[in-house]
Amino acid sequence: MAHDPDLSKDNKSLLYEISVITNRQTIYEMIKYGNEIVRQTVRRIVECMKDDEVIDIMEALNIEGDNRRIRLNQLLYIEY
Repeated sequence: MAHDPDLSKDNKSLLYEISVITNRQTIYEMIKYGNEIVRQTVRRIVECMKDDEVIDIMEALNIEGDNRRIRLNQLLYIEY
């Protein structure tokens, strides 16, 4: 099958749809962008784990039984 250069210009073709979805990025650019998103997410998670409120909740989640429920309810604060 010969390559048709006009095929990518046809707005109903699969190649056109792929180019629109990917903003004409190469595979390398898409992978690089995805890796950056993962790095940012991990960085945010690590920063959140340093927060005192998150530390308290994580400690409460390690408790078992009724004490766990009581402690989590104490940490739950709803403002009206």
